[in-house]
Amino acid sequence: MSNFDIAWNADHGYRIPKAGILNIAVANFGFVIVAVLLVGLIFFMLMTAHQKNRNLLQAMNVAIYGAIPPLLSGALLFFPINILISMAAAAYSLFLFWIGVQKVMHIEEKDASVFVALSTTVFFVAMTIVGVLTEKF
Repeated sequence: MSNFDIAWNADHGYRIPKAGILNIAVANFGFVIVAVLLVGLIFFMLMTAHQKNRNLLQAMNVAIYGAIPPLLSGALLFFPINILISMAAAAYSLFLFWIGVQKVMHIEEKDASVFVALSTTVFFVAMTIVGVLTEKF
């Protein structure tokens, strides 16, 4: 936690030094791009090998389409109570993934729920590993 210059304050949270704001913003933006690309790659990898229309572009389209609500809700996080909007956006994102894998990637409805759940689990495990590996940076 070397980016913060004071301890947690209940009224104001953490105060970030002005010199570190741009670095944190750029790192956050890069992390978001990598996370969305990773979701698309996970979708692509989990598509069955015998599926005729296995397509990386389709997987990326679904990943980007599903990532829009959480990204837009992130702009509202200036006030802590708006985390509820972000939680609703995350749930809606899962719904968009479920619809997208059926419509765009042509995965049957009976398999779509398992596909999205497995993809989400793999994503969380991958992000945990990335977080552990980059903890020192």
